[in-house]
Amino acid sequence: MVKNGKYGIMCDKIMQEQYAEQVKYDLETEDEDYYRHTYQEEHRILDMVRLGNVEEAVRLSNEMDFHVTRLAANELTHWRNMLIVGITLCTRAAIEGGVKPYVAYKISDYYIIKGSECREPARILEWRNQAIGELAGKVREVRKKGHTSVHIEQCKDYIEQHYREKIYLDYIAENLGISSCYLSRLFKKETGMCLQDYIIEVRLRRAAHLLVYSEEPIPKIAAYVNFPSQSYFGKMFKEKTGRTPRQYREENKTPEFIEKICRQAIDAGADAVIGHGAHFMIWR
Repeated sequence: MVKNGKYGIMCDKIMQEQYAEQVKYDLETEDEDYYRHTYQEEHRILDMVRLGNVEEAVRLSNEMDFHVTRLAANELTHWRNMLIVGITLCTRAAIEGGVKPYVAYKISDYYIIKGSECREPARILEWRNQAIGELAGKVREVRKKGHTSVHIEQCKDYIEQHYREKIYLDYIAENLGISSCYLSRLFKKETGMCLQDYIIEVRLRRAAHLLVYSEEPIPKIAAYVNFPSQSYFGKMFKEKTGRTPRQYREENKTPEFIEKICRQAIDAGADAVIGHGAHFMIWR
């Protein structure tokens, strides 16, 4: 059947719109997979900073640089934005790893200012890598001051990386090549607390961070850090902090952190910053 006149034009238009919708869907699907991939990469980098693994934190950051979408049309602005985002997230990871906030922020401010003054992408990334290395190095120093044995450090590392999962004493002990009874006694001796209490403490610490720096509902946070129920999470959280999760969020959630990033971004030449949870989008 030959299409002609208004009917033919209308059919062509419908087909074009359907094709455009299909293309849009395909692109959105690809983007979803893409962002899932970069999200996982980002978390691996932050885990390495929290654990004080300088070499891996820097290596993974370099690998991720060319997997992310552009944060600005202008290339120089893009890399400056990458500098700000990377250092900001790693600063928070270092604080979670035990570095005092004023120490971490001092490092962050210095390297963001130095990197933002550069006009060559390679130099900007050098400053970014130096910042990540120094932040992870500070975490390493804090961890070494604990004077714990290699077995206990490895045990803590496992818990920090797998706190969202079920953690079994027997499994950790087997992988360390020691008995579960010995690991339990050694952990208590060197840390002053039993292994299960330490696991709960790690989960509560991460939950507290999410309460302040994200908008996620409390039940979702409880599930994310692997508490079996919201009521149990609330009970343990109040025992630890003296506040309910809601009270803790209301008392500690302040705009200072976001304002700090906005100020840094504007100083670096970005026109706007949008924050959501642990992620920031900066563009020009």
